Formats: sequence, structure tokens, C-alpha cells
Amino acid sequence: MSAAGLTRHGEEIAVVIDIADLHRLRGDMADVKHVLLGGPKFDDDVADAFAAIEAERKADFGRTVDFGVGP
Repeated sequence: MSAAGLTRHGEEIAVVIDIADLHRLRGDMADVKHVLLGGPKFDDDVADAFAAIEAERKADFGRTVDFGVGP
């Protein structure tokens, strides 16, 4: 592994390494897309409960609001 250290005013601030070394050091890390799209895994009972809540919310059309404008 080869690396080059970078300094600013004599203080080490960064290291530049070969991309192959970076991949080897990071290993098998998940990327952000997979983390966000993966989501939590629910069993059937929890999934059914969420489906019931969603169905109830779809049937709710809100309430009438009087803005005091118009006839």
C-alpha cells in the first residue's frame, strides 16, 4: 500500500491512497442507495397493521374549513 500525506502549514491534514487500497480497506460496505431503499423488515402482523392504518387514512378526506371569504 502506498500513501501520500498532505500537509498545510506543517500540519498533516489528509492522506491520498490508491483506489484499490481504499476498496480493500472499506470492505463490503453498503452504499447510501441500498441503505435508504432497504428499509426495515417487518413480519406479516406489523405489515397488516400498517396496511390497516394506511387504508383508514385514505378514507379520511379532512374537514371543511371556513376561511370567512365569499358569500
